[in-house]
Amino acid sequence: MKKAICISVISAAAIWLAGCASSTEPGGSNDLTANWSYSATSVVTSNTTAGTAALTQSGSNVTGTLTCTSNPAGCPPAASVTGTVSGAIVTLTISYTCGGTPYPLTATGTIASPGTTMSGTYNQPAAGSCAADAGNWSATD
Repeated sequence: MKKAICISVISAAAIWLAGCASSTEPGGSNDLTANWSYSATSVVTSNTTAGTAALTQSGSNVTGTLTCTSNPAGCPPAASVTGTVSGAIVTLTISYTCGGTPYPLTATGTIASPGTTMSGTYNQPAAGSCAADAGNWSATD
């Protein structure tokens, strides 16, 4: 159960990192292509997870990899990230599995001007033997 919650926190953090942009494109849309540092705290367990996310944006689509570097319950080595950005709003999905069952985490957030920080919330429904989780995240470029 702790491992499942940890995975959720990590996923959320990755999603939020993706939302932090280091620059903006002409027209004001945020470009999330960067290496981000994130922190996410579960409102279920109070555990905090930290790590990095390497993100690439093409148009409104975001892809990348989330890596957990710190979590009291342990965390997976890496997870894939996909999502979208629309103006200052980012929505990311981090792909995890729990005993072979898909266990995706969805994170949403707001990119703060000038695009080097971001914060929001995440949600991960229960899957298989893994518990549901939710919390808050923030990230910097």
